[in-house]
This record gives sequence, C-alpha cells and structure tokens, in this order.
Amino acid sequence: MAIESYLQNLRPVQLRLLVKIAELGKLGDAAKACNMTVPGASRILKELEHNLQTALFERTAFGMSVTKSGAIIIANAKEIVSNVDHFAKTISDFRKGVSGQVKVGAVTGAALSILLPAITELKSKHPRIQVSIDIGSSEKLLRGIESGELDFAYMRLRAQDYSKELSFVPVVGENLNFVVGRENRFFKNEIVRLSDLINELWTIQAEGSPLRASVERMFSKSKLDLPRNLIQTDSVMAILYLLLNSSAVAVITDEVLDLFVSAGMDGSLRVLDMGIKVMVPQYYLVVPKNTMLSPATQKLLNTLNLDVGN
Repeated sequence: MAIESYLQNLRPVQLRLLVKIAELGKLGDAAKACNMTVPGASRILKELEHNLQTALFERTAFGMSVTKSGAIIIANAKEIVSNVDHFAKTISDFRKGVSGQVKVGAVTGAALSILLPAITELKSKHPRIQVSIDIGSSEKLLRGIESGELDFAYMRLRAQDYSKELSFVPVVGENLNFVVGRENRFFKNEIVRLSDLINELWTIQAEGSPLRASVERMFSKSKLDLPRNLIQTDSVMAILYLLLNSSAVAVITDEVLDLFVSAGMDGSLRVLDMGIKVMVPQYYLVVPKNTMLSPATQKLLNTLNLDVGN
C-alpha cells in the first residue's frame, strides 16, 4: 500500500495514540490515556512505523522522544485529533441543546414582555446557543414561519390564519394606551375626548394588523371616522421619535409604554385619559406543524415554560 493511501485511511484512534505518546513520553501512560492495553498500543505503533517506513519515536531509558520524521506526522495528527474532538463536542452540545441556532420572531409587545427576558435567561445558561430575533408585524412574522425562516413566533392572528398548517398556543392579550409628547396641545389636559383628536397627527400600525383593527373598531364604536393624518409604522424607535419631536398621538401597548418609562421618557410623555379601554387580541405562539424542533429551540421553549405538541 502506498504511504499516501495509508495515511488517508488512518483512524482517529491511531492518531490519538501518537499524540499521547508525544505528550506523555511513555507508551504505558499513552495507552492508558487512550483506554488501550499496552500490548494493543505497542501493536498499533509497530504497524504505523512499518507502513510509514520510518521510526516515529526514539526509545531511550527515560522514555520515548519524537524523531524528526515523527514530528511532522504528529504535528498534523494533533490538528486532526483537535478537529475530531471539536466535532464530537459540537454534535454532543447540539444534541443536548446547549449549542446550535434558534430563529424566533415576535411583535413588539411580546418581544419586550415575554421573548427577550426568556432569551436573556437562556443565554445566561447556554452562551453558545446562537439566537436571532425578528421583531415586526404579525403578517411579516407569519411569512417567516411559513417560509421556514423562523422556528417559532409570537404574533396576533387574523381569522384566515387559522386554516394554515400551524400550531397555535394562546398566550395573553394587551391593553392599548393613547400617548402624546410635549409637542401635542393636549399634553396637559386631564381628560381628552376621542373626538378632540380626530384632526391630530396619528401613528399606528399598518392596515390589516390586529392592533390597527382594534383601533378601527374603537373609532367605529364611537361613530367617528379614522383620522386621515396618519403615519403607519411598526417601529418602536420611529414611534418614540414622533412622540418626542412632533404632535403625534401614538397607540402603544402596555409593554411598549413600560419600555419608554424604564428608559426615563415618562416625563416627556403623557397617557391620555379618554375613558376608553381598548384591548388588542391575545398573542399566540405559532409553530409549524409536523416539524422537528432542534434541541436549542426546545431549550428556549422550555425556558418559556411552553410545551408545543408537534
């Protein structure tokens, strides 16, 4: 057999033995480290040196030292053994759910109140798990689930969404708040009627979103048309900018309001008291049916205390 061909077919256990002999200097110690008998290790080494047609170690009264020929082979053997060990640990960690990748999505409120705290807890225990989070509208997140770009998502659902090949786990609903900044003329008013705000600049989510639908129902019940001066956005940063730099009225959930307050914005914002209570439909955890969840994804679901039957 040609030496090149022989080298290409060496087994990791043979290479590991060479590395251990070079590290420990004694065949007996190397055999023990590799869970071999001394005769077994001696036989492997003898076969290697015979087929490679060179001595890999020099035998002395003090142990075994690497020859010049052996140094070249063992340097490469170390790299291969290291790669094999890394491969084994990566697969083991993946199976245990302590590494791997999770791709999740959420509407803003659910991201702030549910998902991000769980991800923070997960990362504190399993820092090697890679987590990607997409925050956006329910419609966008649903497309991500259907295309396989997301492992699961927190979103609100429309009636037509229930027929899809998805698993739905109801979570919680949200209260809506009508908020203005100091630029709005009603900032200091104790009580404001909805009709007073018709001609104001508003920022709400795009048409078709559950939050937008809740706002539209509120205006309809009050027998008022939806304001025409609208900026449509799902971006929390865009909403905050508009509140701080314009007279806009923003419709935001409790979770987003809490974020602004925790960031020290409460002195610059005011929740209008209009005597109206508006709820957004509850969140749902949405997971594709008949899909094998990765161990890392299951770890995050466990952190969320959710058992998704698939």
